[in-house]
Amino acid sequence: MRLCYASLLNDDIEIAAMTRTVMGMRNIDTALVDPFYLVAFLRSKYGYDQLMRERELTIQYQLTLDRTRKIKVFIPDPGIQNEIGNMMRQYYKNIEESKEYYAQAQKLLETELGLDNLRLEGSPCYTTNYSNIFLNNRADADYYQIPFIQIHKHLDKLNTVNLSSLVRIVKGIEVGSRLYVDDGKIFLRVSNITEKGIKLSSSDKYISKETFYSLAPAYQPKVGELILTKDGTAGTCLVVDEEIEGIISGGMVRLIRKSKDIPLEYLALVINSKACRMQVEQCCSGALILHWKLESIRKLRIPILPLPKMQAIAELVACSKDKMRQSEKLFEKAKSRVEQLIEEGCPDI
Repeated sequence: MRLCYASLLNDDIEIAAMTRTVMGMRNIDTALVDPFYLVAFLRSKYGYDQLMRERELTIQYQLTLDRTRKIKVFIPDPGIQNEIGNMMRQYYKNIEESKEYYAQAQKLLETELGLDNLRLEGSPCYTTNYSNIFLNNRADADYYQIPFIQIHKHLDKLNTVNLSSLVRIVKGIEVGSRLYVDDGKIFLRVSNITEKGIKLSSSDKYISKETFYSLAPAYQPKVGELILTKDGTAGTCLVVDEEIEGIISGGMVRLIRKSKDIPLEYLALVINSKACRMQVEQCCSGALILHWKLESIRKLRIPILPLPKMQAIAELVACSKDKMRQSEKLFEKAKSRVEQLIEEGCPDI
């Protein structure tokens, strides 16, 4: 949960409902303060620190309306507000454009693989041959659900290869809680991995520099590799395109390409698609806690398209990431500008 996180509702959201853990601000006096500037202030250290200070500790930390009203907002000249507000407007615009590029990549992939017209059927009754139980070494009924059979029949029509023929697979490690430290190198767990990037939170775990350097040769993801989760949110794949000063837990694996014939962004996107997610669901079906075995990961069927098609899909994903990076830079620039103005006005801070 992101505490004291401020944002704006998109213009295309006409009606919205909020849970009791979300607080809304409306009827903002735009003659006094630009709403986009206000978000930048509340997410700067001088706004955020005030919000964190006003938290009440009951069963869990929370902000009350009365305490939130006490927050002091720095109001610069309208021209400066507009300057910072425009950075935030472009920040939100870049985020939307990033989402659009990613959606285009997904749509193009689904179209090329025929997934857009694939209708998976559900049925309360289904059968399998006795020989399949021995072939798959699976006797649980969930494994033979009709949608799983359908996805394999669809993949039979495509050019597919096993994942193990494309990458080398290296499993992560569990260091144990005794090696956790308050400040150090990140110990990446399944909850940190999303298909669009690494997600950090206050519950993250860290290891000492000494532990990191001893384990890094085998367990640190390198730029140009993939991270794939095998437990919990099994089947989530992430391209490593920036240096990570940390190691991966046993709930995930490093995927190291054997050749550069398949674009990284394409490979990650197809693993995150229905074509592969359904295979993961089948392998993990019937378990209380999702666990994807290395043997099954190696056998994951990867659809391969003509190289120009794969490159076009990968380029759309790359554009999506570039827009997201631009948005992050604008956001940091807007926050820094707010903090600079406050510090210039109060040099003793």
